[in-house]
Amino acid sequence: MLLQGLKVVELATWIAAPGCAAVMADWGADVIKVESLGGDATRTFFPESAETPGNPIFTMENRGKRGVALDIASPEGREAMLGILSGADVFITNVRPGALKRARLDYETLKAAFPRLIYASVSGVGLQGPAVDLPAFDITVFWTKSGVGRSHIPPDQ
Repeated sequence: MLLQGLKVVELATWIAAPGCAAVMADWGADVIKVESLGGDATRTFFPESAETPGNPIFTMENRGKRGVALDIASPEGREAMLGILSGADVFITNVRPGALKRARLDYETLKAAFPRLIYASVSGVGLQGPAVDLPAFDITVFWTKSGVGRSHIPPDQ
């Protein structure tokens, strides 16, 4: 497999960043998804029921991954996160830069601790500028801010 032997750590939710890590898992990488104690938001986006077993959105973007839930704000959770990152080749995230800095998981902090780690940050609004810490996921914000998203909403909604 193309990426066999590569260790990827993902701290992300929604589509682009988790989708990237899923493709890496498809290609043989060992991907560890780190979720908050409340779980990835997509776990509840399309909840499982008797009529609709499974959760296709969560399943699609998290296929092939191992997972762990951590409270990275706690000393124990942060220590566990650093332990997971210690052997990683790639870190993929779409958490806002301000939150990553507060958690000491920003690029500068992790580069100092793990100089060979590839840091991949996916953002709906970029990593600099006045909107940098606004909540926005991936390309969704493009469709919303450009007005294209409005064209897909029925007039009565």
